[in-house]
Amino acid sequence: MNFLQKKFLLEKNIKKLFPCELIKYCYAYGSAVIPQKDNKGKMIDLFFIVDDLEKFHKENLRVNHHHYSNLSKHFGNGKIIEVNKQGTCVYYNPNIKLCDDILIKYGVMSYSDFIFKLKNWDNLFVAGRFHKPVSCIELNTRENKEDINEMNEVNDLLYKNRKSAVIICITTFIL
Repeated sequence: MNFLQKKFLLEKNIKKLFPCELIKYCYAYGSAVIPQKDNKGKMIDLFFIVDDLEKFHKENLRVNHHHYSNLSKHFGNGKIIEVNKQGTCVYYNPNIKLCDDILIKYGVMSYSDFIFKLKNWDNLFVAGRFHKPVSCIELNTRENKEDINEMNEVNDLLYKNRKSAVIICITTFIL
């Protein structure tokens, strides 16, 4: 199955299984995104960018309780939010079987943290993943002008993030 087929299955199954109305942007990244020789069966890495971490995790815990570790379920939504806001600002749920052919790992991050990490590079965990090619998975239609303008700004920021990485790489190589 090529990535376009996977992308179609991703969109279809994410829309069916997740609270998509709470996901602002969804990006697929990593070796399973870009066609490579032996990437059959590899896990697809996803970022869910959300406006409200608390609402997302509360609803996602309700509909996808099995995605969360027993420790996360035990401590509840408040502790998940606390962990989500620390360090890399990404909370991961790994080894999720989305459908028969697709295994995913998804990280949840707030929109404000996403923008901050891309602009400031306080650590390269997030920005570094976006130095490489990513694929945007469209989950919600963007109809109003503000949404389209924001999406253009995010795409511009992603481009600048990759461009900066290339410039630093070239500068380092030359020096």
